[in-house]
Amino acid sequence: VQTCALPILGIMDCPSQNNGITLAEQKCEKKVLEGTTYDASAKRYTTSLPWLNWPIDETNREVAWQFAKKLMKKLKPEQLQQFQATYKDGLDRKFFVRLTKEELEQDCGHWIVTFPVFQDDKPLHACRLVWMANQPMKISKRSFNQHLAAGYNNVSNLVIMLIKFRAAKWTMIGDISRMYHKFAVNYDDSLFLKFVAITEDEEGTE
Repeated sequence: VQTCALPILGIMDCPSQNNGITLAEQKCEKKVLEGTTYDASAKRYTTSLPWLNWPIDETNREVAWQFAKKLMKKLKPEQLQQFQATYKDGLDRKFFVRLTKEELEQDCGHWIVTFPVFQDDKPLHACRLVWMANQPMKISKRSFNQHLAAGYNNVSNLVIMLIKFRAAKWTMIGDISRMYHKFAVNYDDSLFLKFVAITEDEEGTE
C-alpha cells in the first residue's frame, strides 16, 4: 500500500544520505563536520560552532549579570537552593567549567542568560536549567541563535522517530550523560557560551 511505503513514512534505506534536508541544513552539517576533530589519546571529540557570516562584535555581559541578580531576588529560598544544586551537579559532573579570573575580566564573548524551570513532579530532578539564546543584542539586533547555522532536526517528528525504531532490526540504549564527556567545544567558541551561575561557596551565595 502506497501510504505505508517507507519513504512516505519518512524512513530511508540510507539514513546517512538524507535527501530530505535543505541546502542550508547541508551547509550547516558540513561546517560542523569540518570543524570537528578527534583526540585518540583523550578519546574525545572537539567541535566548532557553525557560525554564519555575522560575527558577534558586542558583549551582553551586563544584561546577563543584571538578569541573574534580579532572578536571585525573585526566587524563594527553597527554589534558590534547588537552582544552586542544579549548577553544582553540572560542575561536579564536569559539564560546566568555571572561568578563570582572567577570562572573567575579558570584555568579549557572549553570555547566555539562564533561568530555572521547577519540576515538582520530579523529586530527583526538581530543577532544570534553560538557556535563553534567543534574546536580540543591542547593536546587531540578532540573537545568539541567529548567528549560528541551523542543522537538520532529527527529533522534530516523534512519530517518525518511533516508526524508525520499529523498522530497525537492532536498537541500542545507553546512558547519554556519559556522552557529554566525549565532546568539547574549541576554546575560541567556548567564549561565546559563557553564562552566569548562581552558586554557593564558603562565603555564601555568589
